Amino acid sequence: MKKYLLPLALFLAAAPAFAQQRTCGTPILPLEYEDWIQQKIAERFADPNSPQATYTIPCIVHIINNGESVGSGSNISQTQVNSQFDVLNEDYNKTNPDFATVCPSVFQSVAANCQITWCKALRDPNGNTLSEPGIDRINRNTMGWSAPPYSQSYIDATIKPASIWDPTRYCNIWVCNLGNQLLGYATFPSNSTLAGLFGPYGTATTDGVVILYNAFGRVGNVASPYNKGRSATHELGHWLGLRHIWGDATCGNDYCADTPTQNGPNYAGCPSFPSVTCTNGPNGDMWVNYMDYVTDACMVMFTNNQKTRMQTAMQHGTYRLPLQSSFVCSPLSTGDIDAHHKFDLYPNPTAGRITIDPLDMGGELTVKVYDIVGNLVKEMKMENNAKFEVDLTDKQNGAYFIELSNSAGRVTQKFNLVK
Repeated sequence: MKKYLLPLALFLAAAPAFAQQRTCGTPILPLEYEDWIQQKIAERFADPNSPQATYTIPCIVHIINNGESVGSGSNISQTQVNSQFDVLNEDYNKTNPDFATVCPSVFQSVAANCQITWCKALRDPNGNTLSEPGIDRINRNTMGWSAPPYSQSYIDATIKPASIWDPTRYCNIWVCNLGNQLLGYATFPSNSTLAGLFGPYGTATTDGVVILYNAFGRVGNVASPYNKGRSATHELGHWLGLRHIWGDATCGNDYCADTPTQNGPNYAGCPSFPSVTCTNGPNGDMWVNYMDYVTDACMVMFTNNQKTRMQTAMQHGTYRLPLQSSFVCSPLSTGDIDAHHKFDLYPNPTAGRITIDPLDMGGELTVKVYDIVGNLVKEMKMENNAKFEVDLTDKQNGAYFIELSNSAGRVTQKFNLVK
């Protein structure tokens, strides 16, 4: 059994060439996350009525490009994006055809069908049908952004806040020319009881994953040996609360009892079986796990304990739980609130008092206001569809989300408070 320890060091590749070894910019989870999720896992298993659920996660892929023609350079094709969704749905449901041929038989018994499906959003935040399902193309020139390759700090401070779609309705994936020889990085699932803005967790302006454009998908503009879409599988594992399999420390702890302790990351190529480190014999390292650093052709499985962590994050995470109620992957239809019910709000930015016009949203309305890290800061009920005012003069400056919901569903808009 692994000890319950705080990871001591992060293993990152030292300036490799792209084709030599995997690099991941996701930070280390603090111990407070384990304090939180281990309690939630215990509650999950203590409740006999808490079965494993099947989750469908709606996604939007923001393709940050230089204005190239579609399918050229960083402006990757729709076919390439579609291939990445195929990979994700195979990997998270254990239907990837390479599982049986690559995975040693001793590890196959703990391999999990995670019961997680990734779907392409069919509409934008205003309910308009997307011309390319799941895709938001952004020419960085029209946005005034600097030329790539991009650093994590520039992406988090400049690109993400200007392009993110409501993270309670979309899993945001940015695909771009990522610098520092990284294949990708992710934000971890947050909860309002955690540090949030001060930790490695996603916020209303940063939540999601970033993937290098030629390591995304398995067809099109992809570069070997990271040409099978496993970089997104790996980073979305972090987005769902998984640590690297070596626990980000020498013989560290990833808090999954069914993954062997190992010395550190395995890099290019498939190690010989068994690859014994940290006295983890006779089977050695589980280098076939998606949370190791091997090349794409070598990683083929998640474990049952990893599945439990991801399912628990989906059940409780601030920007994970609401995704179960998102309509954005559903075809437009009569009675769908996203398509047929909108509301106006003004002024935006506001100095503290904001007027809401529910337009055609009938019935009793629930009004909720969330701050930048997803905390509920105000809630009220309205009995009709007349205009009303929300007083936020006692709140701090910043970005907020206001959500209106009725029996048909909900719709959310972002606004800024500037006094």
